[in-house]
Amino acid sequence: MRKKIAVVLVFATFIALFACSRKQNDTSPKAEAASGPAPAAAGSSAPEEDKAGMKQVVTDMTESGEELFSHFIEPDREAGRLVSDMVEVFNGSVFATGLESVSANWSRAGNTKAATEALEYAKSKIGILKDQEMKGLLAAAIDEYEKYISEKKPGSEEENKEKEGRLKAVPAFYEALSKKYAVENFVKVKPEDFFKTKDLTPFAKELEPIAKDDNRREKLLKKIADEKDFNKKNVYALLLISLPYNLEAKNPVFEAIFREHKYSPFTQKLWNLWRGAYQEQFDGVTGNSEIDNRYYNSMRREVALGILNELEKNPENRFAVIDFIMTASAQNILRSGLFGNSAAGGTTSVPDFGFKIPELEP
Repeated sequence: MRKKIAVVLVFATFIALFACSRKQNDTSPKAEAASGPAPAAAGSSAPEEDKAGMKQVVTDMTESGEELFSHFIEPDREAGRLVSDMVEVFNGSVFATGLESVSANWSRAGNTKAATEALEYAKSKIGILKDQEMKGLLAAAIDEYEKYISEKKPGSEEENKEKEGRLKAVPAFYEALSKKYAVENFVKVKPEDFFKTKDLTPFAKELEPIAKDDNRREKLLKKIADEKDFNKKNVYALLLISLPYNLEAKNPVFEAIFREHKYSPFTQKLWNLWRGAYQEQFDGVTGNSEIDNRYYNSMRREVALGILNELEKNPENRFAVIDFIMTASAQNILRSGLFGNSAAGGTTSVPDFGFKIPELEP
């Protein structure tokens, strides 16, 4: 299933096209969090336990349904068509990314009971979707995968791919999902125009001296604290999380930015870099490391709410639509890959600032 999902989660021919070009407190627009367990629910803060320094936290390699399927955005009947569609995209993506995590965890650990419980939890949340066809396809996909894992045991990666290739309802759900939520269904934009909104080189003149300063961390934190312009605040934060030899991912400045619920073309990239850095710096990158997708996805939701606020005020912002879909559809950090989980080496490349960041010792 993971191979099928990985292909479809590119969500759009459009995003695939972009990937080829890429270099290395009512807080919503009348949309509130879906109800879920209070501890560490969507919108929760970073885990309280001290995880200072890089450490490998050994787990049973499972994530519960509550951990994977608790960051939905409640649909609002009074919202405009575009915002309503984006909420549906987001909630459909919660199922897509969560099911992929269930598959990856089961393939690694073979914990059928935990995987079945997570799938049953996902099934209980299907009603959050509005589209009846998608509801039916999702229910059929969950039922098929439950049957599959009850009858099979995980083997090698190649064996799992071969067995999962025989599934029918699961790929049908992902194919329908990719077609319905494809970017081109909502906006028409040339890739080069989109990438212009991500260009950091206009900030190079200001950022390069800071990056070369021995006190760059302190200077960047002050810049972030003092800056009123949300866009520039994101730019400073991007440089901070990109500094070599840093352990900044637990710094509260990042969560504070996400919780502002404002829009910047750089926030989606910041969130993606932040969660990869958090995983590498504090939980580890092996197959049996703790992966706190619940926390990462609660912040995903905060970023999405900021983009929805922008779209409610400015529905003509085509680039914000793309940023929203990219935020919604980004894969969870998975137990897969050469080193054990997909955070190894970062979930996304460090942005091009127009200069090389010196590797100064902290």
